[in-house]
Amino acid sequence: MDQSDVRLAFFDLDETITDRDTDMLWAMWRIKKNPLMGIAEILRLIFLNRAYRRGRLTGARYMRYQQFRILFLSPESYSKLAEKFFVEYGRRHIWNEAAKIIDEYEKRGVPTVMITAQNSIIAGYFARHLGMSAVIGNSFLQEDGRFTRAVEPYAFREGKIFWAGDYAGRYNIAFSECAFYSDSINDVPLLEKVGAPVVVNPDRLLEEKARREGWKILRFVSLTRSAAI
Repeated sequence: MDQSDVRLAFFDLDETITDRDTDMLWAMWRIKKNPLMGIAEILRLIFLNRAYRRGRLTGARYMRYQQFRILFLSPESYSKLAEKFFVEYGRRHIWNEAAKIIDEYEKRGVPTVMITAQNSIIAGYFARHLGMSAVIGNSFLQEDGRFTRAVEPYAFREGKIFWAGDYAGRYNIAFSECAFYSDSINDVPLLEKVGAPVVVNPDRLLEEKARREGWKILRFVSLTRSAAI
């Protein structure tokens, strides 16, 4: 499929739009604000990342980490922390090449949608900064000013197919008319579904898959000017 025929472009966040995993960036930033919580998050992420890199992390296991992260936080306080994280730290880690591709799509009238396992509150600050049309991430229901249970299906692995299809279907856009940019073997289900799969700085397993399938491979190397702020 030619990129000029794309009607809707999906983008993963971690290590596709950003140069680092945003969960780990968040935990590192949290150490400065709340050392005990930040260290506790990093320890959890070390074990999660081992499974993730092998393509063996389940959505349920990952969401238990997200539930731990919002422990003792109201939706309002979490959103304020997420904004501070993005302004002080997160925006420094956006790939310049990703920002340009997103901008080019939007200028052509092609909606760009972030679809990520990251919490939608954190992811939303990245998406809005980049001028993206929408963001799809994991989230929790809210009741009486507090978080309750996680929304299912999770925006992870096969769950991304559900949410991408739900979004595209609202505009009568077929998967064959969509592009998806990702770095991870965990996103193979959605990459196989779209008409224009693109892998970005892929992990070893995904690069092997991409070469077998003949998928486009991109290498991002420079950060946006936000990195200098």
